[in-house]
Amino acid sequence: MLYQDWLPKLAPPALQGTWSGRLIKALGAELDECTDEMIQARKLSMPGTVSTMPAATEALAKIGAERQLERGPTETDAQYGERLRLAWDVFPRMGSHGALLGQLDIAGYDRANLYVIQRSGRRSTRTSLGATTITDGPVWTWSGKPPEAYAEFGLLFVAAQPSITWDSLLGFSAAAAKLNRIVWRWRPAKADFIGTAIIASGATWGWPTTRTWGSFNWGGTGSFIPPR
Repeated sequence: MLYQDWLPKLAPPALQGTWSGRLIKALGAELDECTDEMIQARKLSMPGTVSTMPAATEALAKIGAERQLERGPTETDAQYGERLRLAWDVFPRMGSHGALLGQLDIAGYDRANLYVIQRSGRRSTRTSLGATTITDGPVWTWSGKPPEAYAEFGLLFVAAQPSITWDSLLGFSAAAAKLNRIVWRWRPAKADFIGTAIIASGATWGWPTTRTWGSFNWGGTGSFIPPR
């Protein structure tokens, strides 16, 4: 029973007249509205149910921020809501190369040309079927630190990424800032994220891994996105 129907029946006789009765009913209607909003808010906090509700997109954005899961550029409300609902099935894999690459893939980054590379030379990439391929290569020197700093890793794009930019004056582009957010959330806690190298064309020191001094022309072009 609605409050606006129930409250007038509880009112003392002096408040059951025409005008006082209307006042009591109006107060009950306010309680009904508050109750309805409370129920809606509770439903909106459950991502598996919000896709059919008017405030779904706004609610999903807040839940996604709380669970630190970036929304993919092509995800519908229903798809994003389901991924947020199943977040606790994904969280145990945080800290692995596969989980990091998976989140970057969902976020719309160039999977086919993206690698996670450790200082040791181990590199991981993601296939179109969602599998993670891991191979070992030459040592990749991300910084000038001594060899003892083995727990370094970074991202490598081997094709131009026009949307991922950084400038000492303008700062990070939206795509670069989002990239860094995802990496810091999903990286191994023991590892030091050095940044993202982008090889737009040609070859550079360390890539392709088969190139050696004197065997090819170098002249690679690209950029580097710092980690913060």
